[in-house]
Amino acid sequence: IDDAKAMAPLAQGLGFKGSDEEFSRNLQDAISDPAASIYIAESEQSIVIGWAAAEQRSFIQAGRSLEITALVVAPDHRGRGVGRALMMAIESDALIAKLPVVRLRSSTVRVGTHDFYKAVGYEIQKTQHCFIKRLHS
Repeated sequence: IDDAKAMAPLAQGLGFKGSDEEFSRNLQDAISDPAASIYIAESEQSIVIGWAAAEQRSFIQAGRSLEITALVVAPDHRGRGVGRALMMAIESDALIAKLPVVRLRSSTVRVGTHDFYKAVGYEIQKTQHCFIKRLHS
């Protein structure tokens, strides 16, 4: 949670538009979730240059897997192996947990990101729409 302030600006690259406080609350919720894992990449100067989140999932139609729910690398550190190192850490944890599949979802407009995922061995399974309904109490 100490890294929340450094992680929040990178989250904007994933479409996060909330405040640092909101990001910190979301991060705390994720840390408290036993199915979730957070991965942080730091520079030699201990500056956060990337981070990822993943959670164990179980789908009736597809079985157990580890789903990457976020992956972001600071623009000035892309292409230097940071994303690859984060992916390797996630995949290692999946193997340790005996999860047979790592999956992720990526917006159709993020073509450069898709090229990265393909380069590290992922393949497109399907294209889909994401629906959301905000519930108000």
